Amino acid sequence: MIPPPGLIQESLGGDPWRVAVACALLNRTTGRQVRPLLPRLLARWPDPASMAAADPRRIGRLLRPLGLWRRRRDLLRRLSADAAAGMPPEDWFGVGKYAMDAVRRVCRGDLTARPEDKELRSYKARLLRRAREGERCRIRT
Repeated sequence: MIPPPGLIQESLGGDPWRVAVACALLNRTTGRQVRPLLPRLLARWPDPASMAAADPRRIGRLLRPLGLWRRRRDLLRRLSADAAAGMPPEDWFGVGKYAMDAVRRVCRGDLTARPEDKELRSYKARLLRRAREGERCRIRT
């Protein structure tokens, strides 16, 4: 299933590994390109252990339309190996500020950091707006 419009990471069930994978694919490309590819990738390799052990050629063929496919392939396999080994997301290979901002917001509900990415800023504003609206509803009842 192709993720619905909005923040792609939001559709991944709060799984830090899946959010980090999506962020790795979204670097230097667009959501329009990643949206149809991500479900296929996660269907073939649904967890960190399977992606870490995957045949690099198979991952590469799937990632080729995004460009930088060798870099993405190697990053995803190393990131997945770290996740499969039980390391925290902060220590996974290739997870920088953008991916950690997404993990903090989408998986942990942490809105304290200031994201640099425009989509994450928009997501944060949407969550804050929902929280304020929910608070007003609770006060009225």
